[in-house]
Amino acid sequence: MVIVAQSFIDSLARQSGRKYTTVIDDETARRMGRTAAEQVMALAAWDAAIGDRLDTTQVRELLGISRQALAKRQRSGSLIALDGQRTSWYPEWQFDREQRRVRPVVADIIAAFCEYLDEVDPVLIAAWATTPQLDLGDRTPAQWIADANGDEHLTRAARRAAVRLAQ
Repeated sequence: MVIVAQSFIDSLARQSGRKYTTVIDDETARRMGRTAAEQVMALAAWDAAIGDRLDTTQVRELLGISRQALAKRQRSGSLIALDGQRTSWYPEWQFDREQRRVRPVVADIIAAFCEYLDEVDPVLIAAWATTPQLDLGDRTPAQWIADANGDEHLTRAARRAAVRLAQ
């Protein structure tokens, strides 16, 4: 373990032009390895729970808007954003990449949840969108959107889910 950690430090030194003389003992190397593995596993769990996502920079580029305009869309309830470290994450199913826009049904889905729940956590909606729904023939809302099925039916499914959660 010490050799691997020292090799990593040496490569940092070469890249930065600085000299690093830090020595890492076996326990520190193991702890660093566990931390790295936990971070990778957290990302995998996040992917499984909410599906593919874009970060703030990717969404700004896709939509051609500023950070302020993006934040305004989040506050107005027309876009779902999930807090992350140093960025926000946006479930990819919300976007029509060809038309470079947020799908109009997203605002309706958010409104449906807000209508019945006092506090709506964006993670709740994102998780709902990646969970098969009986109302949608056991497809996920994200699949329903990708298959270009009816927005009204999807909005009704969101409303029914919100009603069940409010009980």
